[in-house]
Amino acid sequence: MFTLVAFHVFAVQSAFKLDKLNTELTAEQRQYDLLRNQVAEMSSAQAIARAAASFGMVRAPNPIVLHAPTSASYGSSVSLPVPSPPPYNAFAATGP
Repeated sequence: MFTLVAFHVFAVQSAFKLDKLNTELTAEQRQYDLLRNQVAEMSSAQAIARAAASFGMVRAPNPIVLHAPTSASYGSSVSLPVPSPPPYNAFAATGP
């Protein structure tokens, strides 16, 4: 009889602990969602532009857009020009 009562008390305590943990989990998931939304808002293009303006940055009047050449598909006979190698001797370390 004592063992049955002790087991029942243990089961009730475990149920209370599980309920508390579930409540904490729900609160932490809500906090995670709020922080995730905050990161999404702060990393948007509009927010970045506002932050840049608050630091005194201005938009360039005539931005230059560079387009990289597209590569040929594997196995095609199209050859793209190969750039010349940089002058590595200009960066060579000099000994003491």
